[in-house]
Amino acid sequence: MAVSWFFWFFYSLGSGNLRRHYLFRKRDFRGIFEQGKFYLISIFRGEENPFRPTPEEKFNPLQKLAYGTIM
Repeated sequence: MAVSWFFWFFYSLGSGNLRRHYLFRKRDFRGIFEQGKFYLISIFRGEENPFRPTPEEKFNPLQKLAYGTIM
């Protein structure tokens, strides 16, 4: 598992995926609460997700936190 992690880490670092998809930015800290509110309350009211994925920004702030923690 450690070998797999090193492969993922160095590949992501070299390809720019680590910086592009997993690095937390200032807006992500604000977005954590907004996304958390969506998953706890707004999703049941049928409201729209505040996060819009783009090619540059694939994951919402909670996904970045979860994937970064797991990896």
